[in-house]
Amino acid sequence: MKTSAIFISSLLFLFTVLTSSFARLEGFYKDVFQDEGTQINGANMKINCEYVDFTMEHLETNSNKTKQAEIMIENANDDNGYLLYPDGDPRFAIIYYHGGYMSHSSDLGTEGRQRVRDHYYHGGSQFGSCAGSYMLSTVWQGGQVQKTWFQIWPGGMDGPNTSGKGIQKIINEGSPFIGYLDFEVGSVVNNVMHFNGGSVDTTKMPAGTEICAMHNSSSLKGYAAIWSWKDNDTTGRVLGITGHPEGKSAEDQKRYMGACLLLLADDLGRPDIKHSLLNNKTITMDKETSDNDPLNTKIGDKQYHHFIIVLEKPAKNVTIELDGEDGYDFHLFAAQDTFAFNHSADYADSSTGSDKTLTIDDVVPACTLFVGVKLNTTVTSNQDEICFDRELFIEYSGKLEVLNGIAYTINAKWDMTDVYVQNQLGGIHNQFRVNTAGSNVHIHVGNLTPQSLQVFDARGRLCWNAKVSDAAEYYIWQPHSAGMYLIRTKCGKDILTRRITITH
Repeated sequence: MKTSAIFISSLLFLFTVLTSSFARLEGFYKDVFQDEGTQINGANMKINCEYVDFTMEHLETNSNKTKQAEIMIENANDDNGYLLYPDGDPRFAIIYYHGGYMSHSSDLGTEGRQRVRDHYYHGGSQFGSCAGSYMLSTVWQGGQVQKTWFQIWPGGMDGPNTSGKGIQKIINEGSPFIGYLDFEVGSVVNNVMHFNGGSVDTTKMPAGTEICAMHNSSSLKGYAAIWSWKDNDTTGRVLGITGHPEGKSAEDQKRYMGACLLLLADDLGRPDIKHSLLNNKTITMDKETSDNDPLNTKIGDKQYHHFIIVLEKPAKNVTIELDGEDGYDFHLFAAQDTFAFNHSADYADSSTGSDKTLTIDDVVPACTLFVGVKLNTTVTSNQDEICFDRELFIEYSGKLEVLNGIAYTINAKWDMTDVYVQNQLGGIHNQFRVNTAGSNVHIHVGNLTPQSLQVFDARGRLCWNAKVSDAAEYYIWQPHSAGMYLIRTKCGKDILTRRITITH
């Protein structure tokens, strides 16, 4: 097992982050958890999530610490709370914290703050406005470390402060917002209200901090209005916004919040690989959260578990079998050289039922074959059917046992083949070339007639889907942001891939 773990780590080091997408993020129960718990309050983010087509759930507890703890820490039906899956991975892609008082993080206690940190360090993104941005940082006013804050960003929030005033923001050169929702250098956002939200001195930021926008009026001019940070490729991104644009109907403020959400979604941590599947060796995923064995823990609702099959030589008769607990709907996917999500899969079985078999009739060339297991069964939420009123406690019904996970086994087997696919495809491979030209990527297909030409990100999300033409010899792709991408084309039974790193 140690040898496999080392190999997987070195393989996944190649995967980095991604590009924007107006689509529900795969691998999560929902996209956004809006935390309006004790000591914090603000506008409903429904308008902002709808703007970028994200789903959400909203917790509003007033002063009810007991109910807050049941939802965010643990309850009788969920051993580690609604924020996390049974194995500790993020159940929501993004958590958002309102303004108010920083004592909210103190109210969560040591265990609650650890749930938040686990969400971030296991790949989820964190987002806070005003007091929320303070809680996500570490130091206040250049002074003492705040031990009851979340301490995700190692930097500090400071003044000057202002209250009850609308302030203009401007998109600075180098902002990661550039390219999102038509933002460019010099774009302005008007009348963002401030209630002692503070700011960031750009001369005191920790290395790696990115400025997304600057204050452009009042005594705050020249200070950072939005800061952002990503620790490494396994964590999510954290972002602090000092004003209150959330829930506002003004178009520029909806774009401002939308860019925040898209950036946070694009910089989620890369998925974990549970195991490298060996030929005809069954893996059992049946551990509880309390076993502290995330590589073998049960799967949660709408969650994906990822596996790889390393084919050092071509293989035939590849068969993948999933045996899930009866009474639940499992889906099974496989893809060459990219994570196997629903829309990135080359082979899929998303029918109802708990048992699945994928049989690949074609010869599979030497590659890394990714396998994705999804538990499609989920709970029913009271927020799926109600308007957003005050004191929203997030109540689930239905198959509540999915919150603590459902067990399954997975097995893969294959035969080696004497057919040397790489030689057979040599001419095809030579025609499929990729090079950069300025800010564009030229993808050459020569005389090939591809049925599809796609670019995927590190989570297996589709970034670009070319409209292929028999007459085209090359295609031009304009990447949104820096990172490493998988370019893949399908020509008949052959799947050709290229990886490219974008540095600008």
